[in-house]
Amino acid sequence: MPRDAKHFAERGSANRIPKPLLLIGAILFLVCSSIVSYVQIIQAYLNQPNHVSGVTTNQISLPMPCRSIGGDTSEFAVNLCHDENTCRGYVEIRHVANCTEAGRLSDDPDTEAFLKKNCGPDAYEIKFIQHEVVVARAQYKGYCRHIAPYQLSIPGWHSLFVRHLYQGYEAVTEYFDRRQPKWNAHYHKNKLISRPVDDVSCIHPTLDRATRTRQVGKGIVLPDTTSKPVCQSATETGRWVYAAPNQWEWDPYNCTYPTLQWSREKGAKCLDGRVITFLGDSQQRSIYYAFLNRVSPTKIANNPKAMGGRIDQVGNITLVYHTDPWLDKAACWYATLNGTKRTDVFVAGFGNWPAAGSIGAQGKWSDKKYRAHAQLKASELLAFKASSPEVLIYWLGMPAFPHPPIDSRRNNQRLLHMVQSAADAMKAVGIPVVDSYQFSEGMTGTSLDGSHYVNHVTASIAAAILSENCRELGHIKA
Repeated sequence: MPRDAKHFAERGSANRIPKPLLLIGAILFLVCSSIVSYVQIIQAYLNQPNHVSGVTTNQISLPMPCRSIGGDTSEFAVNLCHDENTCRGYVEIRHVANCTEAGRLSDDPDTEAFLKKNCGPDAYEIKFIQHEVVVARAQYKGYCRHIAPYQLSIPGWHSLFVRHLYQGYEAVTEYFDRRQPKWNAHYHKNKLISRPVDDVSCIHPTLDRATRTRQVGKGIVLPDTTSKPVCQSATETGRWVYAAPNQWEWDPYNCTYPTLQWSREKGAKCLDGRVITFLGDSQQRSIYYAFLNRVSPTKIANNPKAMGGRIDQVGNITLVYHTDPWLDKAACWYATLNGTKRTDVFVAGFGNWPAAGSIGAQGKWSDKKYRAHAQLKASELLAFKASSPEVLIYWLGMPAFPHPPIDSRRNNQRLLHMVQSAADAMKAVGIPVVDSYQFSEGMTGTSLDGSHYVNHVTASIAAAILSENCRELGHIKA
């Protein structure tokens, strides 16, 4: 052994650290490493670019003040992490007791893997309400834990409502006979916080300087939509703002649909001489009526439960609605091109009957069946587009169910999977999508008949469709 090495070894032996101290040091090292790793894990999942309700979680920076907002039972831990200066934050919900991990959820392995990874055992409804309604859509992070990011926009105090809808994967399991009806259970009674949290403050010191504002209603200051660029799609995230007494407006975060402020005459001028065709079930028919009222000089009464199709003439504009809840009459689509029923704009969608129909009405579809049918419709619409490239085709996604769950299969968590499957299929072939689900998600309690939207919800969806049409035709400049 070289002399220097021998000398070092002898010194090392002479100065050896006692074993108890080594053990304590090792424990401290492991504890510190675990804490650092845990912080890194939290930072990593908060920085994932998950896009929900106009907020991406990579906009949430640590540290952020967090506080417990409790829960009516010891079964849940609910925390609010909020920065009043940026008006951003997230709600964290942990099911700390009796959290059921998934058993078998589907006969289809791909569907089962998706549901277990993305859904989690619980379904929640999280809303902030002031002069705006902001939905915070919960993202499953594993281990019975959900994070719901949000972005508030209007200065002032907001009230937070948190409701527990389903547990034990009852909202998404495809074994319908195992589901329990929720007539009087979770949806109506199981609020995670019995009283809303009323002290969520939004200061947003740069709001008035960075954005021009407009005064609407009684003392309500809202961002001026004219300062925003024109939306380039009908899938932009946003929230509802209270624009005037008894008047709500859909307001995207980063852009605007100028047609929301248009007169009927201006909307009619954009579509002069064109034929617009809607196809689907009663949900699409409700939006058809709203679209008709966007361009008609006289308001047409909406009867969402009326059966059958209809044709309306507004000056030189022809509007057509065909009842086709399964979109299985593709031969009729081509008749609108090759026969006398020419069309310039084609708006189609389906999903209500597969999601909510009884077995006798051929409903109760599995996620796999609906996904396959949506992909088939996407290929048929693509062929339809190829036969006449000048026709503008749009996929009209399903709005959220406007009623409390009638039974466990008719719920919005399950419907959202169908909506997303159809949107993915359409986007894959270049068919533009109208995200009706997002428009309606914050207004599920405003339906007059408990089944259809016939108010500001359908009016805003119709305005987005009109905006897309007029932008494509060159009447709206980006």
